[in-house]
Amino acid sequence: MKKKLSLLLIILSFGFSFGQNQEPEALVLQTIKNIPSKPKEALQNLFKSNPTSYTNNKENLDKFSDNLVKAIEVSGEYGSYEKLEEKAHSKKMVQYKYLMYYKQRPILLDITMYNFAGKWMFYNLSFYADFGLPKDDRPINDKPKDDKPKE
Repeated sequence: MKKKLSLLLIILSFGFSFGQNQEPEALVLQTIKNIPSKPKEALQNLFKSNPTSYTNNKENLDKFSDNLVKAIEVSGEYGSYEKLEEKAHSKKMVQYKYLMYYKQRPILLDITMYNFAGKWMFYNLSFYADFGLPKDDRPINDKPKDDKPKE
């Protein structure tokens, strides 16, 4: 009976510690999977993995969330996602690039995670909704206007 109780306590202890310190890709995937249905909540959960940064930059992070939500809204119906790249800059910093496919256009998410004192947390996030097109292939209204007439 004592062995069973000890084993149960060990399992519970490790179970809770795993939940508190997820691997970086698990945090990123959780965010990616939740963005289509609850984008603001998904981003806030990612941002909160770095409590100091979240508290000190809440206003900027909220603006970023609003911009991504707007990009998602004009991108149409969600289809799927694909992991494009995982790059370990060091043992404590990993960058992930995911392409999220929407009906009108894809959105590229570039997420960097950082490990400090054994805890993985959010470090940086960028998104691109108009990436990959050379300047000459962009829609006409995205091209800079040339004030000089051509001869």
